[in-house]
Amino acid sequence: MTTKLTKLKLENIGGFKDFELNFHENLTVLIGRNGTGKTTILKSIALLFEMALETLLEFVNNPYSNQENRQAKKLAEAKDLIEELQTEIG
Repeated sequence: MTTKLTKLKLENIGGFKDFELNFHENLTVLIGRNGTGKTTILKSIALLFEMALETLLEFVNNPYSNQENRQAKKLAEAKDLIEELQTEIG
């Protein structure tokens, strides 16, 4: 699976009050004078992927932590209980 960043929107970050950058399909190059925000853009992208990775790792390490997955946990527990009962019965 490939993740492709297509757009970045910055609001009140660094020197950007309301900024939107659409990335080219294959390659985007950031060119500008010192202090124009190139590093802010790159740090924002890095933070975005860092947050996404932390979220993914939290889900992998604790897949039943959010409400959507509580039902899946209950179903898995019920399945285990049914299997235990079937083993005991027979």
